Parts: sequence; C-alpha cells; structure tokens
Amino acid sequence: MGSNPFSLSGKVVMVTGASSGIGSQVAIWLSQQGARVVLVARNQERLEAT
Repeated sequence: MGSNPFSLSGKVVMVTGASSGIGSQVAIWLSQQGARVVLVARNQERLEAT
C-alpha cells in the first residue's frame, strides 16, 4: 500500500492566530502530526509564552 495522502509529515503549515485559543491548539496538533508549523500572531510575547 502507498503512502497516506492525508499525512502531514514533512509538510509546512502556516497557522494564524497561534498565540491563543483555537489557533494555538491547531498549531500544537499539527506539530504532533509531523508538520513543520509556521506561527503567526499579533503579539510576539503571548506567542512565545504559548
């Protein structure tokens, strides 16, 4: 059987609003799935605390 077409391993994903709420949780989940995650937020201090 071939590779999983839904695999996120090795993919690069940009998440906006990553410093809190849904954006933060999505970023964590994507990372756990093997994606390289680019985080975008308005507040760098809150982003770094996440």
